[in-house]
Amino acid sequence: MSIKLKVIHKDGTQNELEFEKSLKLEDQSPIFSKIAEIEILSLDSPSDLKEFIINGTAIRRFDLTPINSCSNLRTLAISNNKLQDIDLSPLRSCKNLLHLFFDRSELQHIDLSPLYSCTNLETLELGYNKLKEIDLTPLASFKGFKHLGLRENQLQSIDLLPLSSCVDFKSLDISQNPIQNIDLSPLASCHAFSSLSAWGILFHDLDITPIILNPNFNTLHLFWPDSDSSVIRWIKAPYPIDSLRGTRLNRPAPKDSWLLLHKIASLPHHLSIPIQSYVLNSLGLQEYGLIDTDISEFLCSISSDLSINEAREKLKPFLMETICRQIDKGGTTIGLDVEQLLNQSDPQFIRRLNLISELRDSEMNGVVVKKMYNEYAIHQFALTAYGFSILLNLKRQQSLRGGHRTRKRRVLYPNEEDFARIQKLAADIGYDFNIDADENSYYEPFEPKNMSKQMLYYLLGILQRESFSEFSLPASKSANAT
Repeated sequence: MSIKLKVIHKDGTQNELEFEKSLKLEDQSPIFSKIAEIEILSLDSPSDLKEFIINGTAIRRFDLTPINSCSNLRTLAISNNKLQDIDLSPLRSCKNLLHLFFDRSELQHIDLSPLYSCTNLETLELGYNKLKEIDLTPLASFKGFKHLGLRENQLQSIDLLPLSSCVDFKSLDISQNPIQNIDLSPLASCHAFSSLSAWGILFHDLDITPIILNPNFNTLHLFWPDSDSSVIRWIKAPYPIDSLRGTRLNRPAPKDSWLLLHKIASLPHHLSIPIQSYVLNSLGLQEYGLIDTDISEFLCSISSDLSINEAREKLKPFLMETICRQIDKGGTTIGLDVEQLLNQSDPQFIRRLNLISELRDSEMNGVVVKKMYNEYAIHQFALTAYGFSILLNLKRQQSLRGGHRTRKRRVLYPNEEDFARIQKLAADIGYDFNIDADENSYYEPFEPKNMSKQMLYYLLGILQRESFSEFSLPASKSANAT
């Protein structure tokens, strides 16, 4: 198979290029940016052509007609050009087309109707153009369709209903479009859907429930461009929601941010700990630590019409009562910032200072570390208030190298060098480890009695991920109950 092109440069000069097996004309040289027109002169054995790529030129139009005989074409990419319009009619015969890219150009309009016959299409990338509207109806028959990219166009609305029949649909990128409202409910039937990117969109209202309840959903990207500290940076949801990660509010959040947090708080109760932890962190209420009980009912009882500051003040008395009950029951005090809570001068909290100290001492004095060859299993230490803080801070500093295990598990199985560092930090605050070095004994997974299983999995998940929630407990006893 061979394909011959006529190339016309901006200065009027012309030349011919010939390619064997596939066409890949990509921006590997500055000369490509001076190409003004490209014309297909001949195409031998068109059924053998599987890739057609033109990337990084200055062409404003391109005739796809010669491609209509390429029945086995898999990838068509005409990206990073100056295209203002493209007629997709010749693609009607390309029934085996899988990937279609027309991103990073100047398209103002595109008619997808010729794609009706491309039922095997998996990827359609139209990001970084000037599209003001788009009709997705032709995609409705694509059972294997997986990704749609519409980032940085001029779309004010998008009807996602045609995607509801795309059972394998996985990801949608609508970032940086002037969209104010979007109905995500059609995506509820896309059982493989896992990722929505909507950076730089100031939604008036957004109901994420239809997608976040999908068991395969794991990533939501939201960001407000006027705020360095957005209400939601992104949400990671492995099971389906192992954690919800946000950023500490250092600047005023958008005025309707509580409305969005209120919707998140309305998610099912079996995800209560990661969801409510995310909501409290986003409200700047990390000092109350991790609440090991479902408070979604109270969160939802706060009017969604309130400002974020009003919602925060409504929550403070309730959180103080809740954490005090948790302390009375001998529950976890991980994340609890005693010094900051003392500033509130709340009598019920002050009365529990000694109990907090006793709980933390007790869990540290009972720590047993299992040595396994050149590694140490430190789960029990990791699930103490001081231990969790030490490990979280070390990992934030990226100072743990770990043993032979995967990077995600290295914090819980440190090697000799890392364990010595951890052991010293524990000794600095007055604690030592009981190390079980018996090679004939087996390591039994540790399940603490002072927290729920959901809290256990949530904390282990935080330590095993590459980035973390914003709360942090000082690893110095002087900053806590004494």
